[in-house]
Amino acid sequence: MDIVFQDTIHGNLFEQVEKAMELLLTKYTKALISYRGLSRIETNEYPKDALREALLNAVTHKEYPGSVPIQIRVYDDKIMIWNEGRLPADWTIQNILQNHSSRPNNPDIANAFFS
Repeated sequence: MDIVFQDTIHGNLFEQVEKAMELLLTKYTKALISYRGLSRIETNEYPKDALREALLNAVTHKEYPGSVPIQIRVYDDKIMIWNEGRLPADWTIQNILQNHSSRPNNPDIANAFFS
């Protein structure tokens, strides 16, 4: 599949997450528009909270020494957010799919974004 758009985001981590959210919501995905009386209602294709959570997970679990950027790919039917992070040594994919405690690679970054 050919790349249609490519954006590079710079700034501190807070700015990068906000800019990525803005691009996802205004450039890369569509909002469904409906009306209630005279009021226009926009419903995003993906819930904002889910997109933000996925971005924050990518930022807090990234392997920063490798300096490989986080990649976001938007397809017709899905969004893929990828980083160079690894699972903790004793974890499996099965562990991730069950209830588990959070063990971010970068606890200071995770604490800065926790609210």
